[in-house]
Amino acid sequence: MDKPINLPSAIVVTIMLMVLFGLWHGQTIVSSLYTNVGFVLFNQALTWPEPKRSETMQNIKHLFQRSVQINPDDEAAWRQLGYTYLALLQDAESLVVWQHVTGMDAELITWGDLYAQQGAYDEALVWYQRAVILSPEQGDPWYYMGLTYQKQERWDEALAAYETAVQQPYFLHPLRSDAYFQQGVIYEWVPEHRNSESALRMYSQALANDQFSDPLRKAHAFYERGVIYSWQGKSPALSLQEYRQALALNPKHDWAQLRMGYALYWAEGDLDEAVAHINQIIDAWQLINSPHLKWAYRYLGDIYLDADRKVEALAAYEAVYRLDPADTAVREQIEQLREDKP
Repeated sequence: MDKPINLPSAIVVTIMLMVLFGLWHGQTIVSSLYTNVGFVLFNQALTWPEPKRSETMQNIKHLFQRSVQINPDDEAAWRQLGYTYLALLQDAESLVVWQHVTGMDAELITWGDLYAQQGAYDEALVWYQRAVILSPEQGDPWYYMGLTYQKQERWDEALAAYETAVQQPYFLHPLRSDAYFQQGVIYEWVPEHRNSESALRMYSQALANDQFSDPLRKAHAFYERGVIYSWQGKSPALSLQEYRQALALNPKHDWAQLRMGYALYWAEGDLDEAVAHINQIIDAWQLINSPHLKWAYRYLGDIYLDADRKVEALAAYEAVYRLDPADTAVREQIEQLREDKP
């Protein structure tokens, strides 16, 4: 037997009139009546102090329950019934009723994203975890949990979340490659997890799946794979190929342009073209006073030195030293070149 609902008298009269009208026009109107009154009261009750707020939420819950009893297809009522359960700290019940709402999983992820954007990472994780429970075979919430753990520098949990994400049968959005990519980032750059082979494998998995949310991220996967090849001492031609692929997708990828010029010299011996590519980046980075400018000069110095163009190499290294006087390695190189002058 339904519990009695204690509502303000004006609302009671409105309900009675609309119920009579609804009996004339059908069950859908009666259902909408309960739903609309529930919405109004819900928004009011959110601002009320306890215990009035909880007492009213109990009444609101019964309104939505009656609505879905009358019209089980009223997704708006099911949706708001779930939020009412949340307001009553009944999470499990919310997830049960939300199974009747199309697209509710995406809505829960959106809530998580909103909290993550505000830096409320623990609250964001709660919403992503709700989405996982609601749609256990979906990869999206696991991916966003991984991003959130990553922002918190909880690296082990981030890797576990990404690994779980890629094992799921489907994604709402093209994120499977993003999940592999983020694992690659952790394996490449986080000291306690640094492993170039694991990073390379993750970037390669990302590119093989080719389900990126953004072509710029795909470009960066090619770029990072080229970087790792160079770290591992593999043929410069391998890195050169990766940088070219990155630039084909993102012509504004400055680091890919810089490294392509450097790899071009070592792979093909074309000093003039290599210098032209590197100088393009020097000009661009000078305009914005980039903190990375020293590296462009450093690469320029290295290829000039290998080509036995010592005057040009010295000028490039001196530019590095002006930008970073703490660079002892380049200071030693400058001293050596000055000693070698006739």
